[in-house]
Formats: sequence, C-alpha cells, structure tokens
Amino acid sequence: MGAMDPGRWQRVEELFLTLLETPPQQRLGLMQELCGDDRPLYESVESLLEGHLRSEGFLETPLAQMERGSGPESKHIGPYRIVKPLARGGMGSVFLAVQEGEGFRRSVAVKVVRTGMDSPEALARFRQERGILASLKHPNIARFLDGGVSAEDVSYVAMEYVEGDPVDRYCQTHRLSVPERIALFLKVCDAVHHAHGNLVLHRDLKPGNILVTPDGHPKLLDFGIAKLLDPSQPPEPLALTQGDRPPFTPEYAAPEQLRGEAVSVATDVYSLGVVLHELLWGYRPRDPATSGSRTVGTARSLSTRSSGDLKFIVDRAVSTNPMDRYSSVDALRDDLVRYQQGRPVRARPSTSLYRARRFVGRNRAGVAAAATVALVVLGAVGVLIYQGRQAALERDRALEVRGFLLEMFGAAAPDRTAVDSVTAVQLLDRQAQSLETLYGNRPDLRAEMMMALAEGYDRLGMWKSAAELAENALKVRREFRGETDSRSAVSLGLLGWIRHEQGSSEEGEDLLRQALSDLGSGREWDRERSRILNDLGVVLEAQGEYDEAEEHYTRALELRRRVFGLGHRSVAITGSNLSVIRYRRGDLSGAVEAASQALAVMQEAVGPDHQRSIIIAHNLAAMQMALGDMMGAEAEYRELLDRQTRLQGAEHPTTVNIQVALARALLNQGKWEEAGRHYGTAIPLLEARLGPRHPMLGQSLLGLGEAELEGGRAEDAHPHLARAHEILQQALEEGHPDRVQAARLLEEVVGREER
Repeated sequence: MGAMDPGRWQRVEELFLTLLETPPQQRLGLMQELCGDDRPLYESVESLLEGHLRSEGFLETPLAQMERGSGPESKHIGPYRIVKPLARGGMGSVFLAVQEGEGFRRSVAVKVVRTGMDSPEALARFRQERGILASLKHPNIARFLDGGVSAEDVSYVAMEYVEGDPVDRYCQTHRLSVPERIALFLKVCDAVHHAHGNLVLHRDLKPGNILVTPDGHPKLLDFGIAKLLDPSQPPEPLALTQGDRPPFTPEYAAPEQLRGEAVSVATDVYSLGVVLHELLWGYRPRDPATSGSRTVGTARSLSTRSSGDLKFIVDRAVSTNPMDRYSSVDALRDDLVRYQQGRPVRARPSTSLYRARRFVGRNRAGVAAAATVALVVLGAVGVLIYQGRQAALERDRALEVRGFLLEMFGAAAPDRTAVDSVTAVQLLDRQAQSLETLYGNRPDLRAEMMMALAEGYDRLGMWKSAAELAENALKVRREFRGETDSRSAVSLGLLGWIRHEQGSSEEGEDLLRQALSDLGSGREWDRERSRILNDLGVVLEAQGEYDEAEEHYTRALELRRRVFGLGHRSVAITGSNLSVIRYRRGDLSGAVEAASQALAVMQEAVGPDHQRSIIIAHNLAAMQMALGDMMGAEAEYRELLDRQTRLQGAEHPTTVNIQVALARALLNQGKWEEAGRHYGTAIPLLEARLGPRHPMLGQSLLGLGEAELEGGRAEDAHPHLARAHEILQQALEEGHPDRVQAARLLEEVVGREER
C-alpha cells in the first residue's frame, strides 16, 4: 500500500492516542465503538496498538537510549516523527515515521543503525547502503527519500513506506493462479535486473523483502547487505557472520554465500529461484521438512500444473553450482516469458520433438497448412527468383525464401554432430562444380547461383571458396549487366564482406562503400541496401570508427524494421550490432538490454542452436564479463563452447572465438592452468585461419603468456610474450592496452630470467 491519505492517517493516530490513555481492559470495547463498521480503520488502529505492545513502551522510551544506549529524550529522527517500530535486521532497525510540513503529511520508513552495530565498519556499510538506494530508481523498488545523521548523532535513511504483505502471503491471501504468480514474480525480476544493471547485488532476496501492495505492485526492500559490483576488483565474499548470526537469511542464501565465498549475480538468481519455488509449490527446495506441511495459498492444487517446463526453470535457477544457473536475472525472466508464451524454454534439454510440441501448442491452426506450404516452397524457388518479369513483391518473396534456405547452413539440432558440416560442404562443392553444365548459357541465373553458393560457404567459414564464387558472380554480372548495375553492386557488397572476414577490412570497406554508391535508389533495393549498410557498420566498428558505424547500423535497422517487420532475424542482427556499439562506448546496462532483446528475437526466428543465436549469446557473455560477473560469463561461455563444438566442430571460427573468450574469463579469475589450455588449443587454429600477423592471434598469445607467467612458468611464457609483443606492436596503435600489457609482461619475464 502506498502512503495513507493524510486525513485518514490523522484519524487513525487520534484514535490510537485516545486508546493509549484508556485502561487496557477497556480498550477493545472502546475501539469497537469508535470504529463502528469501518473495518479497515479498526485494523489500522489495532495494528498500531499491537506494535506499541511489542515495543514495550517504545513511544515513552528515549529513541537515542533505545538505539544507542544513552541520549536526550526524543521521538524524532531528523525531520521524521517516530510512530512505531516495524522491523529489526542484522544491522539496523526500521520504524514507521511521519514527515509533516506546510501543506503535506506522509508516512515514511526510517532505518537507523542498530545498537551495538555502530562501529566505523558498520557505519561505512550503512553509508554504502544509502548510496546504493539513492542510485536505484525503479517502480518496483522502494524509493529512497532522504538520509543523514540526526541531532542525536543517529545515522538514518528514509525510504518510501510500503504497506503490504510479503509476496508469499499475498499469493496465499489472494489465491493467485500460476500465471498470476509468474506475472508478479516477473516484476520482481525486473527490479533485481535494474539493480544489477546499476552494478548492485541485493544478496538477501526473500519473501519478507518483497512486499506486495493491495493493488498488486511488488516492492523490493532492504539493500542493507547489498554489494556494488566493481569490475576492477576481484569478487569480494560477504562476511559469513556478524556477531552470532549471518547478515543474510540462510534459508534463501546460495551455497557459495553460506560457505562465505565470493558472490555474483548468480547468487541473487539462486535466491529468486528459492522464492519462485516457494510460490509455486509451497515450500523451499531441498527443504523436505516443510514440503509436506507448508502451503502457499493454493500451492498444493497448483503443484500438479507447475511441473514440466516450470520445474526445469526453477531447478536451473537453484542449481548448487553457480555456473549451472541462469547467467543473469534477465535470462531467468526470459525463460519464464517463454513458458508463458508456450515457447521452448532454455532450461529444458532441447529435442526436435519437444520443440515441435511447443510450436504446435501455440500454432495449432496453422500447422496443417504449413506442412503443405513447405512442400510447395522448394519447388517454387527457381520460378520465383528467375522469371525476369516478376513483380517486385514476388522478387522479395523469392529472396526471403533464399535467405531462409541459407539459414540452414547455420542451423542444427542439439543431437547433430560436426559430421553434418562435412555433408554440407560436399553438397556445396557438388553444386559449385555443376554450375557451368547447368547454367552455362544463362549468365544472370549462373551469377545468382554463385551468390547463393558463396553465402553458403561464407556461413561455414570457408572464406576462400566464398570469395572465389563472389568474384566470379561479380565478373559475370558486370559483363552481362554493366559495372554499376544494382545486381553488380549486390555482388560487390558480398565480396566486400568476405574480404573483411578474411582479415582485409580496408579493402572490404572500399568495396562496400562502392556497392552502396552503385546500388539503385529505389525502395525495391532497400532490402539489399540494409544488408550493405549493416555490413559496412561491422567493418567500420572493427576499425574503431564507432560514430559512423552507429550511423550505418541505425539506418540499416530502420530499413529492416520497415521491410521485414520487428520479428525478423535481420532486425535481430542489426540490433545486436548496435548493442556492441553501446558496449564499446561503456553503456553496459544499455548494451545488455539491447543484446537481450536481439537474442530473444533471433532465437524465436531461427532457434537457439543457430549460429546467429550463438553469436549474440557470445556477445551477451562478453558484456557480463565487462560488468564484472566473471562466473556468469564463464558459465555462459562453457555452455556455448559445448554447443558450438557439437554443432559445427572444434575448428569452426565461431567455436574458436568462443574458446578464446572462455580462456579470457578464466584468466580474469586466476585460473591460470585451464586458461592456458584453452589458449593453447585455439592459437594454432587462429593462425591457420587468420595468418601469423593478425591482432587476435597476438592477443591470444598475450593471454597464454600471462597464464604461463602467473602460473609460475616464466620460461614457457617468454616465447609467447615475445611473439605477442612483436605482433601487437605492428597491429595496434600506440598506447593500446594490449600493446602496453605485452610490453610490460615481456619486460617482467626478462627481468625474472636475469635475476
């Protein structure tokens, strides 16, 4: 409940004070007489009286004496008049208070440092809490109002007073259904996600710290032991005890928290999972003593409907191993939304049958028709593409079909192996060899087929073959249609992109700019224009030209939303690229938000096992690492590496890139030996693909050298660091952090050898 109406509150307080002056044995009858049929008024007055009795004469007790042991008579803390105590925590006490001024009156919750907890360390933590609360502005987080030190030298913080029930009791009282409980819980996830986006861990999430107002709005409270995530510092464990009791609630604490180990966003994910389990089944996980006796409203009747996907979701959230949990609160939230929408959830092992059931469940009316359409499409592709007098709409449909079929080169089910990639390569090779035979006298059609095959090779990371076909397609089109024809421009754009992937970004940029210039200005070419703009943005970003890259991404995104609609894979691609730009500019929370949206669109469009989905998930993990959540990033990278290795093999470029990123996450946590192993596996594959002078090779050698050096193997580190220094000196600008680091570590290892 929000603050009570001032007139109403004044009436409650008048009755309360009247009853205090009445002998205890007469209070009940007088309260019934004064309140009459106004039941809410009766309950409010009764609540104040109960609080007064529990506090053993609190209003007659000097506040400073109660909280600090001595001091002048006072019923105020700063500008707030104390009414009654609300709660006592591990570090402070919370009171209901009233702030009055000219023309206004409002109830507030005031927290003060508890007696015996006013050491310099405790006061410093209290000031930190005050700073954390001031930084959080979210409709589902209790609002910070004021803070300071009173005239009696009492440190305090004033918050929005939330009058409501703990979330479990609210669900019980209102007999919420499973969908209603999930909808309520999603708002809590939003609040915690906001805190994490502001680099704040809560560390004490439980029903008592999640109040729900009578109108159904949850409010997150009590950041008394919250922690700021500092990416520049190693994870800091929370002291397990303060006096004789832990500062958190053990029943909702993650295993690593109970052991006094370092915490991360996975710690809050665990606590949220416990809360969700309790809301759905009426008891906490791994708490058999309560499972048979405790219910939350209709939890017993709900439990049979809260199985299946929901059980997988909750089990992942409360995994004892932090690396097995959801990598973020947003990932947990996303899976719950997927459950609500009848889509496959990521917590559940994905199989073709499971995904099919989920698809049928939400698309029953269209499934039969879709089966028929699938048979017709394959036979119609050639006709749609190459009848020169087709209308522009048919041409767009044909290109969409081609794009859909090309996406199969990045798609795979979890039970497929790397052998399937060999089959795909054999298929492409066979088709490439038949081009002259099938289309020798039809140059326009031959060029179109070359483009399709070039994109197929490109999707598989076989850039040499892709480049040869793109060059041949460009040559044929220029001979057949002219240098500056729009179709020639499309071929030029594809070749520019492939050149960039081969490591020649400057040449790729020139080709893409020329393609953009040559492309027709009509709206019928907006599809191709959006592709060239997006690809040029990627190339410019790789060269550090962030402003211009963002301009191209923004134009591409506008075109793609108009041409394809909001749920198309191409919209997700460019949205993901924009998220990377935000990341590079330091807007980490904005980057995570944009990447999460892009990932949701992409996974819905092409599935979670598609290479494009994996790349966006890779980006999200990198952003987690930048936020300081090394454990979460490590867990995400491990999952991605396992999936990508199964789907496309250990030598695929995306697999190698993920392995390098995992090595970096391990390095940042001081796991030198394992980091070195991953770098050692990736480096020869990088060199074979990128050549001996590529900066990514130099950065990986730097990582390997650092792992060897910090692991006590300076002699092994020396050749790696020397080579990294040589490559990065030439590949990166002066002052680049990696270049500076390579020089510093090489100097250090040489110094050790000389000693």
